[in-house]
Amino acid sequence: MKLPLLFLLAMITPVLLAAVLVLPIYGGILGATYIIYTPASGPHPLAGRLLDVFYIVESYSTLLGYWINNMKKLSLVEYALPIVGLPVLCTGMSLWLTWRISRWLLNMFHLSASIN
Repeated sequence: MKLPLLFLLAMITPVLLAAVLVLPIYGGILGATYIIYTPASGPHPLAGRLLDVFYIVESYSTLLGYWINNMKKLSLVEYALPIVGLPVLCTGMSLWLTWRISRWLLNMFHLSASIN
């Protein structure tokens, strides 16, 4: 493998793996929070803060705490499924994508190694 390509891969790989590991998890938390806070009419209360990670995670933490304290009163489909199911699904997808990219990189390095 040529040295400039190896250097480029060394710079891009950690960023790529971190993005693939973190972004789907944040997407699941954001999606769950967005679904629960959807108003019947008017502008969405989270519309201006979608990229504020700390606000979204704090809102999700509040929703999760509320769900844990009031499990018996809340609907499974309308509240529990978005709060628990969507982040779990996105976490699984994130782990699978990270595994696939890691295997792809490993195979690329095995194929590019010179055999004497």
